[in-house]
Amino acid sequence: MISKVALGFEMDATSLFRPVGAAGMDLWEPGSRISLGVRAGIDVLPTSDSTTLPLRANVFLGRRIRTDDASAFSRASNLDIKESDWVGDFELRHGDYGSLSGRLRIDPETGKLVHTEAIARLKLWRTETSLRYHEFDSSTAGASRANKELQGSVILTLNKNFKLFGALYRDFNTDTNLRSAYGLIYGDDCTDFRIFYEEIGTRNRFIEPSQSIRFQIAFRTLGELSDAPFD
Repeated sequence: MISKVALGFEMDATSLFRPVGAAGMDLWEPGSRISLGVRAGIDVLPTSDSTTLPLRANVFLGRRIRTDDASAFSRASNLDIKESDWVGDFELRHGDYGSLSGRLRIDPETGKLVHTEAIARLKLWRTETSLRYHEFDSSTAGASRANKELQGSVILTLNKNFKLFGALYRDFNTDTNLRSAYGLIYGDDCTDFRIFYEEIGTRNRFIEPSQSIRFQIAFRTLGELSDAPFD
């Protein structure tokens, strides 16, 4: 019997060089295998102004080649065929001002991106913006894991204690907002208080989509609410 954890596994750039791709799962990769990959990076350092922050970029691309097929694994796992899909990751960062990072999976036969995840963050003036795009193609993921979605949040600092925020979680496959929230944050040395309007667009058996006004409060000596209220 295959566990649910094993069904959700996918070999990507983080697990490519593990001796066993699905270590800790209930399946074993047969045959011999070799993992190949290359990582390149560059730092652009300031030459005139020492206070200027550096620009850093790096990218990785690799794949696994094995002697035997492993039909016990699903196509989504990237462990099922002798020559795996290409996997990679990338990051572009400019100090604390902004960054763009993500991971990719490419079909070697067609050159098509079958799994994409990209995260962008920008800190400018009094605003902090973050976006996450995720797409897993149905031809590889299967019907149960295929998705195409966008998550985003914006925080505007008004003064030392008050902030405004907005957040959105959009599912492009169903063309619906799974969740959205907009509200006010108050924080000091002792307390974190939030009031916001929230819409939930998902359905779960007898639970229908809903709209509500929510209150959250946390005492910093006991715990702390996330600075990304949508998470």
